[in-house]
Amino acid sequence: MSNAVLPEERQFEIAMHLHNEGMFGVYEDPNDFITLKSERVSPHYLNLRPGIASTETRHIIARGMLDLASMDGSEFEHIVGTPEAFTSYATTMADISGTSLLQPRVAKKESGNKVPILGKFTPEDRVALFDDVVTDGRTKIDTISGLGAAGLNVTGYFVVMDRQEGGAPQVAEETGINIQSVLRVANVVRMLRAENVYSVTQFDNVREYLERYGDSDALESMGTA
Repeated sequence: MSNAVLPEERQFEIAMHLHNEGMFGVYEDPNDFITLKSERVSPHYLNLRPGIASTETRHIIARGMLDLASMDGSEFEHIVGTPEAFTSYATTMADISGTSLLQPRVAKKESGNKVPILGKFTPEDRVALFDDVVTDGRTKIDTISGLGAAGLNVTGYFVVMDRQEGGAPQVAEETGINIQSVLRVANVVRMLRAENVYSVTQFDNVREYLERYGDSDALESMGTA
């Protein structure tokens, strides 16, 4: 599929909403930086979990993701939100679009109905995967593999934000699936710095982080403060 990109005005609206709601941010003080699962210490964060309490936030994210999937041209019978960060948003997406929803179980059940995926589907049905963020590609590859083992065909993978740390290229190399993102961290920080939402220090903190861990094109798209 082609590299789908939302118009920059739309990206800015979504990025500003996430910033205003405290779901995306950049720290100035290195003492406040967060430690990721990879043990990298990051000046920026994305946390969509508080947003499930807001109808407005769920709809803003859901519509952005649906529009991105439409632009990409992926064909699918079902929407799958990766648990647990995107389960609620996927439900909103399914309701808005009138599309079937499937839900992978978070943990294996020891009794009762033990099927690994909730919902109704047949083998070889096409699914589009939706998630909050891509950092390292390993969990995304495992998710694709798990759905394949259940007989489903993943035709598209979409995230709210690409942290641009090698995850998306890794997934493409190992699975042939290109992860499409509503937002890319370098563009978000560039846009919000241009509006004086972030300081030069915040901008430089992210730039220095991407110099160490970022994809080859991240710094080019970010520019300078």
